[in-house]
Amino acid sequence: MTGRPLREVQLTLGLTRGNKRPVGEDVAASAKSHNLSRRQGGAIVAIFQVGLLYSAGAVLALVFREEVVLDIFLLFLSLWGALCFFMLWRRIDWGNYRFLSFGALFLLTSACFRVSSFLDVLFFGNRIERWPIYADEPLLFIAYGEFTFVAGALILVGTWLALRGHEHSIVIIKSWRYDRSILIIGYAIGVSVVFSIRILEFDLAFLGSILYVFFIMAMLSILLISLGSSQGRTWRRCVLLPLLLSFPLIYGALGTGMKENIIFSVLPVAIGVFVVAKGAWTRTFVGLLMAAVFAFMTVFVSIQRDINWIEGQGRSAVQVFDITVDAFRLDNNLWATAVENSLSRKNLLEVNGWSFAIVEHRGHVKEFSPDHAYQIFIPRVLWVEKPQFRPGSDFSDLVYGRGMGDYTATAAGFFSALYLGAGLWGVLIYSMMLGALYAVSLSVVIRFGSSFAQLLLLSGAAYKALRLDEGWPVYEFAGSISLLLMVILLGKLISFFQKSTRRVRV
Repeated sequence: MTGRPLREVQLTLGLTRGNKRPVGEDVAASAKSHNLSRRQGGAIVAIFQVGLLYSAGAVLALVFREEVVLDIFLLFLSLWGALCFFMLWRRIDWGNYRFLSFGALFLLTSACFRVSSFLDVLFFGNRIERWPIYADEPLLFIAYGEFTFVAGALILVGTWLALRGHEHSIVIIKSWRYDRSILIIGYAIGVSVVFSIRILEFDLAFLGSILYVFFIMAMLSILLISLGSSQGRTWRRCVLLPLLLSFPLIYGALGTGMKENIIFSVLPVAIGVFVVAKGAWTRTFVGLLMAAVFAFMTVFVSIQRDINWIEGQGRSAVQVFDITVDAFRLDNNLWATAVENSLSRKNLLEVNGWSFAIVEHRGHVKEFSPDHAYQIFIPRVLWVEKPQFRPGSDFSDLVYGRGMGDYTATAAGFFSALYLGAGLWGVLIYSMMLGALYAVSLSVVIRFGSSFAQLLLLSGAAYKALRLDEGWPVYEFAGSISLLLMVILLGKLISFFQKSTRRVRV
């Protein structure tokens, strides 16, 4: 029998349905769809079960809160939350996307932050006596805040899973091959925009809300250039090359006074180090070294804010770095302070309780609701009286007193801020909307965007998963829409430049 194409054989034997795909392909597609539906159903059931389990433990802790030491209550609450988030992450069948998809990364991040809260309370105790606001039942408000976070997180991830957001992850980078010209163009555009805005201090409010898209595009291009090559993964290619390419981002981030900007600007270098580092002991040493660098950066940023933001001295990043080094030399206890600041920075147990204390005495503050997120997209030229969006500063005014927002911005926690602005029903509804927004955005980009745009959106969603716990609702909703629009636009722009470059070569 002569070999004929499968399609021709199936047509001859009548194994097709009209002009549709062959029956074999339909069966395979149906089996894949059934498998995905089964995984979705199992994930939703796991979310309900873990939600009930967490609720039972939290209620039990509340019942006996007056019978135990204050720190024991906080330790249990944080550890119980971490355990439930990790348990849910383990029970969901993520396939190959268990680490870098939006939902999986958000669950892991939530678990890790609660471990940080546990360590903070374990080593440094609680800070309830130093609360800047009055609360009748601080433990009750803390428990409400944690329960609200868990409920909102489960609804957000559940909605995202139900709409098949888990079918894609940035691990698809392994199966894609990119033209080097695309990466060079993406790097040039991302670095140029980020460096210009941060160094020249452009006052572009709208662009500032989507600046991270350009930042992620530059970072993604650096990773693909350095780690996506088949020439071998050496220290020179995986560490030195990302360091050189990331230098404009690092230099610009050092002057912002924001730890997150500094950390993410050196992320390509850190990933490169872990890729080439061999052995568990070597990677453990690298991890401890990175933790020490993070603790140092905490003090560096604190000194930089005091000198430049409050005192207005206008010192450069190099000068602040020298001052920080001298401070560590003169104060032997500064490392302990740095570790405490690092742990407390991610301990939102008490901060979550502040929002409930504010609502108890002042009612809900609608300025923190995402209802008016659409206003961010209206240019100030068209709306001269457009209100300024500064939720971190406004929250500082509520907590520390009017006028303090001019000097500091305080995070309220995403779900606590939702409750502060929109109440409990707002937490439930807006959590569902945000999960749907991330899932639908991916479907839109797959339909209308390029492969690089898809990867850029997935990377942006992963970045958001790391930051969502401290995000503000108005920025998260506006930012997710901006992310969708920008990745499609940037994908088209890079493709245009690539085609233009090829025409010039011809």
